[in-house]
Amino acid sequence: MKSYVLALLTVASMPLLTGCNSLGGVPEFVQAGITPLALHPGDTALVSIDVKDKNDIIASIVGVIEEEPSRKLKLHDDGEEGDVKAGDDTWSLAVQVPLEAPPGNFNLTFTAYRGDGVAVPIRADDGTIETLSVHIPLTITLKQ
Repeated sequence: MKSYVLALLTVASMPLLTGCNSLGGVPEFVQAGITPLALHPGDTALVSIDVKDKNDIIASIVGVIEEEPSRKLKLHDDGEEGDVKAGDDTWSLAVQVPLEAPPGNFNLTFTAYRGDGVAVPIRADDGTIETLSVHIPLTITLKQ
C-alpha cells in the first residue's frame, strides 16, 4: 500500500505531458518595425524585432530584401551596430539606405535561426510547421 501511495504522489507531482508541453517555450516575434517610417536615400534606418524567447532558441535573425535577395541584414542583440542593449531580446540593426536606392516599395523578410543554422520551426494556427519569420514592408521616397 505504501508503494502505491508513493507512486501516486510521484505521478501527481510530475508535469502532465499531453501533446507538446513546450508551447510556452516556443519563441515568437512580438513586434517588428523600421524607424523612421519615411525613408530616403542616404537616411539611416533602425530595424528592430522584439522577441519572446525564454529558452534562448534563437541564435540569429537574418533579413533578406525580397527584391534584392543578395542583400542580407543580420540583426544584433549584443549592443552593437544599432542594438541598444545586449541580451534584452530586442534584435536591431542600424542600416544606411544606399544613395543609389531607387524609390519604391520593398519587402523585408526576417527569419530566426537556431545555433546550428536551421531556421526556427513553429506550428502555425492550421497545424502546419513554418519557420519563425516576419515580413516588414518598406517604402523609399526621394527627398523633395
